[in-house]
Amino acid sequence: VDLGRNGIDLRITYGSHFYPGASSAVLYQEHMSAVISPAHAAADISPEALDERQFLHVEWGPQYHDHLGWNDWFAAIGLPRNIVPANGTQLANASLALAFAESGGGAALVHASLTESAIKAERLQLLHPKQLALPRPYCAIYREQSLEQSDFVRLLKALSQPSRASTG
Repeated sequence: VDLGRNGIDLRITYGSHFYPGASSAVLYQEHMSAVISPAHAAADISPEALDERQFLHVEWGPQYHDHLGWNDWFAAIGLPRNIVPANGTQLANASLALAFAESGGGAALVHASLTESAIKAERLQLLHPKQLALPRPYCAIYREQSLEQSDFVRLLKALSQPSRASTG
C-alpha cells in the first residue's frame, strides 16, 4: 500500500519490512497458540497422537512466508513431527481456523490474542501451553505529514503504548 499516493495516514500491519524508510511504531508482539475444541481435548489426544488430517492450516500468502506453522510449533515443544499442510484442512484466515476449531474441525495454530475469549468461555482449550512469538511485531506505518494532526498523534501514542492507553 502506497500511503502517500493513496492518501492513507495510517496502516496497521504485520511487520514494517514492506515499508523500508517509512515512519513506523511497534504496537505489539503477537504469539501463536495451539488450540482444540473441548470435545477433542476430552478424548485426551496428545499433540503427537493427532492425525495429520486434524490439523488446520492458515494460508497466509506468499508475502508472509515467515509466518509460523505447525512444524515450527512442534520443533518448539521438542516433538519430531513433520506435518504436511496438504494433508490437513487449508483455511483462508485465522478467524476461519478459529471458528472451525471451535466447531470440532481440528487443531488450529492461531494468534493468541484471538483465542483468549474462546478459552475463557471454554469453547476452546490449549493443545499445549507453549506459545510461539511471531518473527515480526505488528506495527503502525504512517505518513510524517499525519503527525501534524493532533488527533493522529494521540491515536499513535495510544496504539504504541496500550498499557497507558487502557488506564486513562
